[in-house]
Amino acid sequence: MALAQMINELAGNMAGVDEAYAKTLINEAWQDVRRLGGWSFQFGETGFTVPGLIGDGTVTLTFGSPAVVGDAAASTAWNTLGIGSQYGSFLTQRQFRSGGVSGAGTIYDIVAFDGVSTLTLNRPFTDPLTSLNSTPVAGQGYSIYQPYITAPSEDFRRWLSVYDIGNSGWLKVNADRRDKRGPGSDPQRQIFANPDRVLGLGQDQRLNSSTAGWQRYELWPGPQNQFLYQAWFLRFGADLVSLSDELPIGIPESMVKARARCRCYEQAEANKDAQTPRGAGADYRFLMGVAQKQYEAELKAARLQDRDAVDIFNTTMSRLTGGPSTVTFETVTNGISVTVGI
Repeated sequence: MALAQMINELAGNMAGVDEAYAKTLINEAWQDVRRLGGWSFQFGETGFTVPGLIGDGTVTLTFGSPAVVGDAAASTAWNTLGIGSQYGSFLTQRQFRSGGVSGAGTIYDIVAFDGVSTLTLNRPFTDPLTSLNSTPVAGQGYSIYQPYITAPSEDFRRWLSVYDIGNSGWLKVNADRRDKRGPGSDPQRQIFANPDRVLGLGQDQRLNSSTAGWQRYELWPGPQNQFLYQAWFLRFGADLVSLSDELPIGIPESMVKARARCRCYEQAEANKDAQTPRGAGADYRFLMGVAQKQYEAELKAARLQDRDAVDIFNTTMSRLTGGPSTVTFETVTNGISVTVGI
């Protein structure tokens, strides 16, 4: 049943309920169902890749300016390794640091690339330079890599598991930044290795980002090499917006409508005229009780029917096994370049 039909039915159940208010009540009832959590439609599976570090050539930096200008070698690397043509992500999804692979500088988001030789950072560059005025300083080492990732959906709630496919290892997803054995002992983020945890980083606040307001996370230790991850997560679920929107499979429309009626009767009872004679008019408390009883009965049945789908998802999430992926390198045998796997 589409949202339009649910609206018409709810509006017809009680006088004074227009279509706009009926839509609000239905979505509030739908939110009540989603807040219970653990529904199969709230489980998600995704994958993502973080690329290897780029540090070719040098850059020109200006204190107080967000512009980063690359020399010929840097520009070539950005245009061949960082525009999405290679396996990984776009430059505007990665982060910039001055100081080369040592990671001596602070971390900046790259928010724009002109496609030639200039990057734009999310804030003015304020790391120490030999000139702390508006004079450009050339020949600076740098690194571009991706320790920050964005959640796979806007209604993302939390990670369930993140699996490093190449190294056959599970990342810790409930890590605490204060953990002295982890990132608490590395506040300047100068440790680089295979990431072993995912840390909360707040919301995406990058300028003109297509995922503004979405949750962001940090991989730690910093990933200098390319890593491929398989991940499982929980999401909240979307509101019903378009009149053609429908509830996910396994969620009865009658259950959501019963909860919406309960909310509707609650509002009607709260706004009943105090001067109405006792026993006159509709007994909204009785109607609310009937609707709530129907909601709870259908909720119990829906939970039982949805359990199999949840169990199947959990089985899929936990059965990923296998050894490390093949590592290849170039070697020369009798003057011929050969790719070798180990």
